[in-house]
Parts: sequence; structure tokens; C-alpha cells
Amino acid sequence: MNTALHKRFIVPFLFIIFLLYPVSDYALILGWDANNNGGGFGVSPWTPSTRNANLQTSGLVRGSGISTSGSAAGGCWGGSGGWSTSQSDSNSFYFTFQATAGYKVSLSSISTATRRSNSGPSGCIVYYSVGGGPFTSVATWSTSSTSGTTGTPNSVSLSGISALQNIAAGVVIKFRIIPQGSTGNYYLTGGTNSLKIDGSVTAAVNPLIIPSTTSLASFGDVMVGNSSSATSFTFNGAGLTEDVSILAPAGFEISTDGINWYPGTDISPVGGTLNNVQIWVRFSPTTVGTASGNIILSSTGATNKTVAVTGNGIPAVSSIVVDDEPYGPYCNGTDTTFDLDFTPAGSFNSTNFYAQLSNTDGSFPTTPTNIVGVSATSPITVTIPADTPPGSNYRVRVYNDDPLTFSNNDNGHNITIIGAATLSAVTQTNIMCDGGATTINLSGLIPESTSSISYTINNGTAQNVAGIIADISGNGSFTISLPYSNNGHSLVIGTIERTDISSCPNALTANNSVVLAVNPSPTVTAVSTTPLCATNDNAVISLTGLIGNSTSEITFTIAGGTAVTVSGITANASGEADFEVAVSTAENGRTLEITSIKRTDVTPDCESVISGINTILVINSRPTAAISGDQSVCQGSASSELSIALTGTAPWTITYTDGTSTFPITNIQTSPYTFTVTANETKTYTVTAVEDANCIAQSADISGSATITVIETGNGGTITGNSTVCFGTNNGTLTLENHVGTIIKWQSSTVADFSGTVTDIENTAATLNYTNLSETAYYRAVVQNAPCTEIYSTIATITVNQTEAPTTAPQTFCNTATVADLQPNTAGIQWYDAPNGGNALSLTQPLTNGDYYATMTVHGCESARTLTSVTINTVTPPTTTAHAFCNTATVADLQPNTAGIKWYDTPNGGTALSLTQPLTNGDYYATMTVDGCESARTLTSVTINMVAAPNGSENQNFTEGETLADLEVTGTNLEWYATETAAEAGTPVLDSNELLVDGATYYAVQTIGECSSSPLAVTVSIVLGNPEFDLTMLKAYPNPVTDLLNVSYSENILAVEVFNLIGQKIMDKTVNNTLVSINLSDIETGTYLVRVSSGKAQKTFRILKK
Repeated sequence: MNTALHKRFIVPFLFIIFLLYPVSDYALILGWDANNNGGGFGVSPWTPSTRNANLQTSGLVRGSGISTSGSAAGGCWGGSGGWSTSQSDSNSFYFTFQATAGYKVSLSSISTATRRSNSGPSGCIVYYSVGGGPFTSVATWSTSSTSGTTGTPNSVSLSGISALQNIAAGVVIKFRIIPQGSTGNYYLTGGTNSLKIDGSVTAAVNPLIIPSTTSLASFGDVMVGNSSSATSFTFNGAGLTEDVSILAPAGFEISTDGINWYPGTDISPVGGTLNNVQIWVRFSPTTVGTASGNIILSSTGATNKTVAVTGNGIPAVSSIVVDDEPYGPYCNGTDTTFDLDFTPAGSFNSTNFYAQLSNTDGSFPTTPTNIVGVSATSPITVTIPADTPPGSNYRVRVYNDDPLTFSNNDNGHNITIIGAATLSAVTQTNIMCDGGATTINLSGLIPESTSSISYTINNGTAQNVAGIIADISGNGSFTISLPYSNNGHSLVIGTIERTDISSCPNALTANNSVVLAVNPSPTVTAVSTTPLCATNDNAVISLTGLIGNSTSEITFTIAGGTAVTVSGITANASGEADFEVAVSTAENGRTLEITSIKRTDVTPDCESVISGINTILVINSRPTAAISGDQSVCQGSASSELSIALTGTAPWTITYTDGTSTFPITNIQTSPYTFTVTANETKTYTVTAVEDANCIAQSADISGSATITVIETGNGGTITGNSTVCFGTNNGTLTLENHVGTIIKWQSSTVADFSGTVTDIENTAATLNYTNLSETAYYRAVVQNAPCTEIYSTIATITVNQTEAPTTAPQTFCNTATVADLQPNTAGIQWYDAPNGGNALSLTQPLTNGDYYATMTVHGCESARTLTSVTINTVTPPTTTAHAFCNTATVADLQPNTAGIKWYDTPNGGTALSLTQPLTNGDYYATMTVDGCESARTLTSVTINMVAAPNGSENQNFTEGETLADLEVTGTNLEWYATETAAEAGTPVLDSNELLVDGATYYAVQTIGECSSSPLAVTVSIVLGNPEFDLTMLKAYPNPVTDLLNVSYSENILAVEVFNLIGQKIMDKTVNNTLVSINLSDIETGTYLVRVSSGKAQKTFRILKK
């Protein structure tokens, strides 16, 4: 079908509908869609999604003062702040537009859909300006939507504003949308409802079409189905805003080039103008008879113009001619299509032409059957059905059934339909080994045919096999090699195509696959053997890496010799197995190598050649052991090393014995193995067993012995002659008794345990003399009974007394002291008044400022004298005055109370008083301590003045409106406080005019002279001085309160008054409602009294203002 021709028919048809059903003069001329905002808060400037082609626009611009920080809502265009109510571009959304040359614009309305954040602007004001003139407000819109993309719709009509009508080309119209707020986000949203301008864009002059003629000469007689010669006319156009549509009446065609013909066409103006446009016209009758009508020229806003045309259609001889074209060959099994071209002539009452397929032999039915296509025009799309039998003489022709007219000819060439190849089943003949060949059997082939197939394995790359010949039963096969990795995979035949005749591939979808079976190749990954010990025996050969639970036949060689095969080797589930091989000592160190393995538990029995899998045969020598080390040792002493010489391979394990006990030793790494023993009697040691890393020794492999002879130890003996002597001249003799062994020497030391310097004394006699020792000395004898080690006798001590002079230091005393007060004063100390000679002083001798000397006597020896100096310090008693206190006082309140002062309640003796000790009327005594010296006591008198608490009832009643001054409490200079803490601190003091609050407790204090009493607590309760509130129905909230305090009651509240704590009214509100709100935001933080009046009842309560 000629689509251009079809289009030319539709355009005039729609234009006719437009004329029959006119639409409004106004339409959308500018529009924005927030779903296409460019992301985030949107691009700026933002191009409209709808724009009249004859308008120019700036796009929607976001003012420079408007920010876009933070996250934007989806499907919205706008900003996040920078709002201002002033008139400027910087704080507005604005856009401009103007009509292009030759056009004018009129506006009918502007509308939006807006959204804001919770804190965003509450709406916007819309302004317009024309031609750079002042801005005029046209609408004030509110915005309530805070979520979603529908927004708050707003619209205002502009059609009544004369300044916005018939605006000439080039005159700029500008709109500002100014959000009204200071913070938050503000958007245009609503998809295509985001921002719309409705109006009209029309030509600046009335559109005009001017044809060169109003009629054309008659085309005369023209045979139906043919076309006349062409004639033409021209036309001009001015002020055009749309294309000029040209529509020919039935039977006539028009052309703009004299070559291509249409029932209608559109001509586009340039700048609203068309000049001398030539239109060709011809008569192409489709029916017999006179044809007449008008060629209509139309354009929006212009008066339609017509050009009259006439002609006469005369009958044509009916015939059909089919084009001579070859087709095919085709395969049956699938529908086949091709286009059949034909040319009809004359007149037919039926609009459809039919394609007819011949019989297999090429003959056509004489009736309208075997229809394979239909069309009103040439060509006919022919479809040969998939079930058409194979044949080589098919042809096609065309007929029309009214009048029944068959084409004068067919397509002039035989059409071949080939039978497609078939397949009904796929099987595998045999299971093969990894990499072996298997036969794939195909059933259901066309008997005695030759085919090629395409197959895949496991959806891999397609493989092709050609030359598959089917036998008389339709069976064929092909051979492929498969690795074990294809075991369990599906082989799928994708297509099959006969190659013994012309054919097409047949794509297969069923009965075209087989699951492959492939046995793995047997493997051995490692071989090992257990060493033998100095004998001909069977070596155990261990195999790993076999197929689990398989049975195999192994072939091996030793040192490359004759191959030996062992069968019946069965692997466990982990692929491990072993077998035995007889070896001799001559084969020690030779290599046993596995050369092949064959599985015998599957068919076929898969075999693998093995290389690089081998083990070394090891036949080890037995170890030997020889012990030595005869020696003599002292009883109870460790021997020197005994040695066991070992041969073989470490580590060794041995066992030796002393004739009584056995001693096993394991993990010996080196030879010889040595050890020591401690024996109390003579013993002989022998080795009883030896095993190295490979073998166990026999008795002939063990030799030698080691005898340990034990000698009795010596005795150092006892020394007599211990003595204490004085420093200076002294002497004496020491004697060694009851020793066993030989005296080697004597030794002396100044340390009792000889841990210091030891001095050897060359003396082998049993006695030792000493003279004139100047310090305490210790002596012992050294005795040895060989081969035992040297031993010592007992230690003798010669104590030399040398008394050291006592240590002293300068000493200070307070006021008075005697010799008995001097330090040191332990036993043996004697004090003198001179460094030499002088007098030994008695303990009661009074001390004076000066020097004294001390000595120490120990065991009758007196030391040298040591000097000390004595100072006697005298402290002046403190000065005091009489004291007077209010109610209570403690020692801490007494004066003076500087550092070093102590107070007592007696003139002598007693204990110093603590600072927290309460005072009573009477006398107290003070001392001063300086540098540890306490002065004499000074007297002071103390008087306690008591002031009683005010007199009054602790529970009192009051009526509404009474104050602190109305309470019945007596006392001197009374003051009231809100808390006990405030009363004790004396601040803040309550004003006596403060209104009493029901249930509150107040504290009264009286002052006499300079002393104040303890507080009297008075709790007050309201009495029915006027009608009582139902307190269960009176509510005040919140409390504490920040701004609005709400008061509710079951009856109407007439007044609410607020007082400070000194009784001053700071706020009141007169109402007549059950709920009252009073704004306390402007008063300072603190406690206030609120009095509520309802009828004749009143109630006062406290609130806390935060």
C-alpha cells in the first residue's frame, strides 16, 4: 500500500471533521511538566514541555536569590529558601515569551499546582508585565499541599485583561511568581499541571488563499482504470498560520510535481506566504459515468477556495494478467509466503482478487478453490500452507469472482515443494571411556535418505555432522568422541536437513535428545611403601587417588625391569588401596614405578598409562648398642656420664637396667646416648632393648656393661672452744673432734654462713689457736674421704664485743626538761656534762641550754662519748575576751581560732575540746602550740543567748483572699519564708501581703536583738468563706508552663488572675467559658499564683513558669 497516498486522504478528512466540529479559540500555548524537571530542585531555565510553534520563550527561571540546598521532593521544581516578598527577579520564578513575526498572542488563563514543605511559603502572588512596563498583580494563591505530586491547584482568568489580548509580535510578556514566606521549600508540581498558559496564537493578518482559476476544462471520456492527461492551476497564500490542505473529489488526483499523484496533499507556507504554487490534476475514474466536483483549498482561518473539475468514466474490458516470475523451491512443514504481482484491466464488481494454487500436477481447479491469498490491489501475499504435499509442478494464478474472471496466465514457472527431513528418537549405543568414541543412533529418518544434523552438548557450541545415511527402516547414526566431563550431559539435535535432495533445515523441539554416559579414566596419584628390616619379605605398596570403590589391575616395574601385573585391587570409598610385592635385600634403594592401571569392574574396562608415580624400596639394617663407663663414686653422689654407642637411624628408643629396675628412653636423636646415676650401692648397668626409626635390634646387636662402685662419705666433725672476748687483747684455742677423713685445712670468715670472704688457714692439725681478734670471727675445718667431695666441720664462733657510740641529734624541749628527757635513754646509756671526764649526770638533773654527751655500755664495755646540743623553748599563752552567742555555738566559734589554738573546759589537765563540741554558759581555757610546744592556759567566759520560735498554731485555716499578715502568730520582728531552708538562711523573705495558698506551709522567724529564732512551720487550709470549687473538675495544664496555660472547669470561668509571690497582680483575663487559655510567654521564669473565679467560688493555686 502507498502510505503517502493514504496519508493524503486522511489529512483532508480530518480537516473536514474540524470544520464540522470547531473547537475553542483558546488552547494550551505554554506548559511545563514537573516530572521532567532535570533532577533535584530542577534546571534553570526550565524549557516548557508544550510550546506553540509561533512563540519564543525564555523558559522558567529560578531567581538568583533562591537557594537549592538540601534534598528536593520528587516530581517537583522549585527552591529551598531565599524568599522575599519584594518585587524582583531574584526572589521569584519568572518567564518571558513573545509571538514570532506575523503572529499575535492573546492570553485566557494561567494556572499552577504548588506544594510547600511544612515550614515553606504559604502561597504566592502572580504578577505580569507587557513590553517592559510596570508589573501588575493578577492573583494571590494559597498553598496547602505539603506532600505528594498533586499539589494545590490554582488558576486565574486573563481573558478580561485587555493588556493581555492581541499582543503583537516581538512584544515581551513577562510573568513573576513570588512565593510568600521566609523559610522552607516551595515547588511547582502536578506533572503537566505544574504551570500552564492558555490562549491563542494567530496570524497578525487574516489568512487568504487565491487560486488562479475557479474551474478546469472537462477531462472528457476516460476508460475506468486508466488516467487522463494532466492539466494544472496555480495559487497564492498570505497571512497563513497553518498548512494549506488540498483535497480532490472522487475520481480525480493531484500532484505537485506531475509525477507522484495523490487524492490530496498539504503545502507548508514560508513566513505565512505561498507564491505561484503549481498543482497538476488528472482524471482517474473508478466507476462508469460522469464525475464532477471541486478541488478544495483550505487553511486555518482562511476562507476555503474551490476549483471545479469534470470528466466521464467509460467501461473497460475486464482481464487479469499475472507477472511471469519463478518462486521456490520451498519446504513443507512450515507456512511459506511470497508476493504475487498482477495487473487487472476492465471493470470488476468485486473489490477482492484471489490467488489460487494448482494441483500437484500443475492443473488448476475449475472452481474458486485452493485459495492461498487475497487482496484488493496488486500484489497478493501468497501463503503456501505447511501441510502442502511435496511436489515439483505447482503454479499460482489470480481470479476475481464478480464477474468470475481467471487470469490469462499463471506465474509461468513450476514451484517445487520439498518434504522436510524428520527425526523421532535419539539413543546412545554404548558407554565408553573418557576420550573414547560412542555411536549416536537416530530413528524416524526418511528411509534411504542422506541428511546433515546440528547438535549441542550441554548447551555448548553447535557441531555439524554431514552424510548420515538412513537405512530402509529410517535409522541412521554417527560417531563422536567424548571426555568424561560430558557424562550426564544432554546431547540435543537442533536441526536436521536432507542433503540428497534440495531441502531446508528442520528445527527440532521434541524427541531430539539423549543423556550421555561416559566412564572416567582410572587414575593413580601417589604410591608409597613401608620399609623392611634386614630381611627378604613382602613390601606393602599403598596407592591413593584411585576411583572410589573401583576394582583395578595394576602394572609396575622395579628399577625399569620386567613389567609385573597385579589384578583384583579394590579401592575404598576414598580411592585408597594396597598390594604386596616380594622383595630381597638386593633391591634396597631401587624404584618401583606404576606404569598402567585398568578398571575391571566396568565395561569397557578403561585403561590409563601412568608415568611419574613411583616409590623407593627401603630395606634397612638393624640398629646396635654398646654401653661403657665403669667408675667409682661417693655414696649418694651423681656419677660421671655413662655412654651407649648407637648405630642405625634416629630417633632411637632404648631400655637399660641396673640389675633391679629398667629404664626406657625414647626419641634419642644423636649417638652416643649418655646419662648419669646416683647410687647408694655398687651396681652394674646393661642395655636390654634397642629400636631405631626403622628396625628393632636383636640380642646379638647389644653389648657392653658399666659398673658403678660406691664409696662411703666422710664426717666433718665438731669444733669446741666457742667464746666471747672483748675488743683489744684476747686469745684462745679451738679443737676438732669426731671427724672421719683427712683434715685438709681450716677456714675463717667474718660472716656466720661463710657467704662472704673465706680465708684458708694452712693447718692440718685437730687444734687451732687465735690471738688479739679485733672483730667477731667464725672458724671451720675442711675434711675429705676420697673420692667423696670435701666436707666441713661444725662452725666455731669467737664473738668480739666492741660497743658503738650512741647516735644523737640536737634536741629541743618545751618550757622545762631533765636528763631523763634526753634521747637516747635506753639501757646502757650514760649522760655527761663534758666530752671527757666530767660528771655522770643523774636522770633528775634539770637541763639548760648547752651541750651534753652520751655513752653506751654493752657487756661491761663503754663506748666513746657523742655530743648533742639542747635548746629550751618557752611559748607565750594566747590573749582572750568574753564571748556571747545566739541560741547555739560550738568550740569552732570561740576566738582566737588561729592555727595552734586548743580549747579546754578545765584550767589544768583534761582533754582538748573538738571544734564541734557545743558550748554552754561558763568558763573555757585556751592554749597556743608553737613548733610542738603548748603554752599555759588562758581563761575566757561564754554566754549563750536563747531566742524561742514564734508562738502560734502549726495548722491554721483561712478564707480566700487572706494573706500572710492574717495568720495568728506572735513574736518580735516576725518574718515569713516559703521553705525551711530559706528560713534558716534568712532569705528570701516573703511579703506579708502574699496571698495564702490552700495546703501550703509557711515558716515564721522572730528576731530579738541580734539573734533570730528557729522557724515555726504553719500549714494553712482554706475554709468556705465563699462557695467551694469542685476541685476534681478544675484542671490547669501544663504545669510547669512555657507559654499557654490552659484552665478548664465544669462550669463557666468568669476571670483568671495572675499574681507574683509578693501579691502584685501582673495579668488578668475576663471570660465566660469552661476553657480559658492565658499566654504567659512574656513573664519571667519563676513561681506565680493563679486565682480562678467561677460564679461566687474562687480557687488560688501555684504554677511554675519555665
